[in-house]
Order: sequence, then C-alpha cells, then structure tokens
Amino acid sequence: MRKTILEFDSICGRELPEGHFEELLEFVEHSGSADLLKVMVPGYRRGIGRTLTARNHVGSIHLSDGTVIEILPKIGDSIGADASRSILLTMLREVHDLPMVELGDRFSGSDEMVPFEFFIRMFIKETYRIVDDGLCRSYNDIEANESALRGRIDFTENIKRNLVHRERFCQEYQLLNEDRAENRLIRSTLDLLYGISIDQNNRRDLNDLTSWFGCVEPSINIQRDLEMVRIDRGMENYAHVLDWCRLFLENTSFTFADGCNRTRSFLFQMDILYERFVASLVRKLGRRMFRVSTQDSGTRLFEEWDSVRLRPDIVLRDGKRTIVIDTKWKRIMSHRDISVSDLYQMYAYSIRFRTERTILLYPNIGGRCHPFTDSVNGVRIEVRFIDMLDARGSMERLLQDMSSLTESMGVHEVHGRVIPERW
Repeated sequence: MRKTILEFDSICGRELPEGHFEELLEFVEHSGSADLLKVMVPGYRRGIGRTLTARNHVGSIHLSDGTVIEILPKIGDSIGADASRSILLTMLREVHDLPMVELGDRFSGSDEMVPFEFFIRMFIKETYRIVDDGLCRSYNDIEANESALRGRIDFTENIKRNLVHRERFCQEYQLLNEDRAENRLIRSTLDLLYGISIDQNNRRDLNDLTSWFGCVEPSINIQRDLEMVRIDRGMENYAHVLDWCRLFLENTSFTFADGCNRTRSFLFQMDILYERFVASLVRKLGRRMFRVSTQDSGTRLFEEWDSVRLRPDIVLRDGKRTIVIDTKWKRIMSHRDISVSDLYQMYAYSIRFRTERTILLYPNIGGRCHPFTDSVNGVRIEVRFIDMLDARGSMERLLQDMSSLTESMGVHEVHGRVIPERW
C-alpha cells in the first residue's frame, strides 16, 4: 500500500489501515531524532483526532509491513501527484553529488516509483554494469593447511600440526579472487536493500545480483572496507556504484532514520535539494558565460567582524559584473508572500558584493519575472521564477537574460521608485 501526501498536508488515522497511524506516530515521537520532528508534526483536530502534518521534507517513510507514506513537493495547486513525483525525480537526477545514470527500457516506470525505490533501481543499474564487465579481482594472502602445495611452507607451524599428517602442508600463498573491499561493500549493500525494498522488480534484480556476488562474503567491518576502497586502473566502472554503497551504508546525503518495528524514512529537505538543484543547473549551463561559485563565504557583512560572513547560494562573475542568486523554496502567489527578511538579506548581498543584479529565485509553474529597483542608491533586487516543469529551459533563458548587456524591464516609475507593472 502507498499513501501519497504533499508538503504541509495532514494525515490522520482514518486514512490508514488499523495500526498504521499509531506506528507512524510512534516512529515520529519516539525515534529520538530531532530531524524527524521537522518532517512531521503531531497535532489534533476536533472531530478528526490526532494528525500528523508534513513539513518541508519530501521522500518516503516505510512502515514495518511494507506500507509507504510518500511525501511529495507542493509546487502549485494545478498539478497532481504524478507531476510532483516527476519533478522530484528530475531534481534528484540533477543534483551533482548523487551518482545518477539514465535508465534503459529494462528499468521503465521509474517516474511512478517512490524516491527510495528509484534510488535502489539506480544502484541496480550501476551494479549490472559491473557484472557485465566482470568483477574485479586481487591477490589475497592465504594461510592454510592443505594437501596441495601452492606456496611457501611455514616449517615451524608445519612441524606442530602435521607431524602425523605428512600429506598436508602448512603454507602461505597468494590467491587471485573477488574477495576485495569493493566487492564486499556491494554484497553488503545488496543484502541490506533486499531486506528493505518492497518493489517486486527491485527485489528480483537484487536477488539476481546477489547470486553473481555469491563468491564474495558481506563486509564484517564496513568502515574499514570503505577506507580500503581503491579505484585502480580498470576499475572506473566501480566509482558510481561505490558512491551508492556509501550512500546506503553510511546514510549520507539524506535523512535515513531507523525507528521501532523496522520503520524507516528516506527523506530530503526541500530547501537544500532545491538549492543544490539550481546550483547544478547553473554550473552546467552558465559556465561558458560566467565564473560560477556556490556558497561563497569570502565576503563579510562588517569589515571588522570576521564571524559575520555572507554566504549567498550562487555568485556569477564575468570580470566586469557580479550577479548574486539566492534560492528560496517557497510558494509565491503575490508580492505579499515575499519575506521581508529575504529582501533585507538580498539588500545586504547587493551592497557588500557590489552586484549589478541581485536575484531571489523561487519555484513556480509557469515562471514570471518581477524586478525591483531602489532608485536612490541603485540597488536592484529581482524576484524571478524557475518553471519546475521545464527547469532546464527556464534556467537557460534566465542565464541568457543575465548575460545580455541590456534588458527590457517592463516597469514604470512611481514617486521616484521603479516598481513592477503587475503581480
């Protein structure tokens, strides 16, 4: 069973089978993770009873019987769950620190998956590539007491153990096999994901891959094996799959919490995901037009206060101009929805970075542009939108616009200030 809700929507006991809401509530309240209380907030409504309200995290929560609570981004009222899921997966594909690949026909239907199952499928795709190319092998030191002589005899140990059994040899030798840290980590990840996944196609492929790694024992010390990883010549195809192993085994880059009764969550904070998504697009599409830096912390708010540093999301420079972009994952319906603190922040960026343009970038369905300019000291703060249904095209148009020397603003002046024509 899968129950889908959007950000800031609520869920109550009536919407889930008996016992499921209590398990979810216990997971949130007693998991011991402060992060989970930011994901869903317990509440109470008259006539309904206890509720859980989603916050700005998206992803999935997996209950002990396989039921999935899916939380999707809330971008606009005009799009449904399928479009929201597709947008989320597009963002996850784009984020640079997640090892994404294109899925072939064998892996069709990924857009209907919850994000966690989608990530498992990406790992499966990369692991099949390794199997197709053949598992890497290395020489391992072996100490054994065997009837066949394969290496150097340890005479001291041989006298102790084989005084009667003259047909055996205590010996040391090297054996070329697949028992190396990289393969052990993949085997451990396969075992972990097979016990978690509820998608039948994923479970079938995980079981198939486990048979290919049957000669490899799971890792007994994951941290030590992670430190032993070496991408040698000829092992380039291992790089992405080991990123996935680290992702799953170390639970990095996302909230992956365990609770009671084997309840798990696989969640992304939308503020961070949107910020990384936009930064990745700007790096790829704008590198020929600008020198792109992200999370630039080289400028202080006050010259004498080193501890107060400004850190805009994206800074674009072309040798003559500086443009600052700050991303905000918020729904903006009118100018009244723009936070005053965001405008103060952008004003400080404009003054300290001496920008030609300072842009607040919000998500939307069907982007709009509303520039603001303070005519007294020339600070220009723009509110721009990226169309999440065509994010790449929308970002290309925005960068082209920023790279042009002049721009038609479409504004009029009132009382000495330039304001937008319409909202």
